[in-house]
Amino acid sequence: MTSTSYARNATPPPAVLLIAAIQQLSVSAPTLVFPLLVAEAAGLSASATVTFLDLTLIAFGIACLLQPWQRFGIGSGFLLPACCTGAYIVPLLHAAHTGGMASVAGMTIVAGLTTIALSRCIRRLRPFLPTEIMGLVVLLLGLMNGLLGFREMTGDSAGAVVHGADITAAFITLICIVVSAVWGPARLRAAAVIFAVGIGTLTDFALRLATDVALPHIALDGILLHGWPLAMPSFDAALAPGFMLGAVVSLLRATGDIVICQRANDPNWRRVDYGTVVSGTFADGIATCLSGLIGGMPVNTASAGAGLAAATGVLSRRVCQVTGLIWITLGLVPGGAGLILAVPKAVLGTSLLYSGAFLVVSGMNIITARVLDARRTLTVGGAFVVGLSHDLAPATYASLPGFAQLLLPSSLLVALIAALVVNAIFRIGTRKSTAIVWHPRDGADALADFITEAGGVWGARVEPIHAADRVLREFGEAATVLVAGDAGIEAVASFDEFTLDIRLRWAGHALPLVRPLRMEDADETLFVAQIAAGLMQHRSDRMTRGTARDGRQELLLHFDH
Repeated sequence: MTSTSYARNATPPPAVLLIAAIQQLSVSAPTLVFPLLVAEAAGLSASATVTFLDLTLIAFGIACLLQPWQRFGIGSGFLLPACCTGAYIVPLLHAAHTGGMASVAGMTIVAGLTTIALSRCIRRLRPFLPTEIMGLVVLLLGLMNGLLGFREMTGDSAGAVVHGADITAAFITLICIVVSAVWGPARLRAAAVIFAVGIGTLTDFALRLATDVALPHIALDGILLHGWPLAMPSFDAALAPGFMLGAVVSLLRATGDIVICQRANDPNWRRVDYGTVVSGTFADGIATCLSGLIGGMPVNTASAGAGLAAATGVLSRRVCQVTGLIWITLGLVPGGAGLILAVPKAVLGTSLLYSGAFLVVSGMNIITARVLDARRTLTVGGAFVVGLSHDLAPATYASLPGFAQLLLPSSLLVALIAALVVNAIFRIGTRKSTAIVWHPRDGADALADFITEAGGVWGARVEPIHAADRVLREFGEAATVLVAGDAGIEAVASFDEFTLDIRLRWAGHALPLVRPLRMEDADETLFVAQIAAGLMQHRSDRMTRGTARDGRQELLLHFDH
């Protein structure tokens, strides 16, 4: 990975912004094959197909503007562009066949609402979505992007029409990317993809003219010439399960992409920041909803774009905003979609291959960020092999019932379902707990040693155990004024690899509420306890007071692991 040229909140020069934005366009453009397939399934005319593409480009732009926003709980704040996703392609084709573009628009709204709902409870889903599964998703996305790029380059993709000029231009483009990214000067490395795509496109056009192969046609129809809307949204309950499952895959893909951005922006990254994950996936759901409302198709975060940002070191979220404005402009201007499609697919495929390589390595790094015990190894390794079987043994999946084929359209989804099921099974019996009865006369060190020793046995991370140690020491200092007489305090610690909970019960006074301190309160009996309460609340991720069934005071301390 290259060193960061422009950090997340930096404002690059206009030339760098424009070049980086065009590069992001180039890695998302190959996914426009999905709306073309949907338009063909719906039987759209040529002009209506271009309008559908224009609406999808506008949805790309909206998503690119929302993602770096990071206000009101919307947007991850990272350079994370948008693209179309294969997670919905099977239910989309079915919807297009049965209900036309009205059904496509309506079910796209359903997909967006599902993503929004799931994004709000992603913290609760955290035990079932550990870091290693997110890494597996990123790894498989890298493989899928890389293989798609290779197939586009060589003409091996389904229905692709690639001439000898395209293949030659594609390999020249790949050589230019490698030379620019590895041996080029710093400024050229940041613009390696767009430089190489430009060289490849010019080469392709020159070879086509030399061999009398027809040049690509640029359609001039668009929203302004064809009219809008294409159809009013309609809803079909029978199609909902497929789109809701696609929303789950899109949510996990977006989560993996946000993790890539976190790693790229933080060299000392240790664990997932779920704050940006929640706001980023929420923005992804809003963008898909808006896409359905205007008549486009579902959008998702662009893994290739996140990989490209990590590869070039241009991480400024301003790039994402400029990319969004360009997408919207291309969608509104007649001929904008046709201009994107005029770039040879074989040339664009090289950018997917390039970014896919960085995604594969990022996925491997995320997986190995935690120590892989037998359970995690079986979860990741087994799911990876099962996922690859979808492409290596297609006859097995072709023999499945139609409903099963609808739920298992890709290797990514097969691997994801396998990983989630195996991880859920392996979670049985993983929660561990220990308890002691501690007396204030034993000293605060004894209470703190209790959690330190337990953390060592459980193999917990140092940071949350250290935070729990300091919180218990504060409580131990204040306990003398809280406990009635010589009664003991019952301490129960529970750990399940994702959360550390400590429950304290005692007979006596409740821990005081945290409130502004005044000098005239210095003689109050619970003054020290109030100071301790403030420090405990600050150092724990969550602190909850209550009363146990037997009438004793109860305090629950929660630490994220």
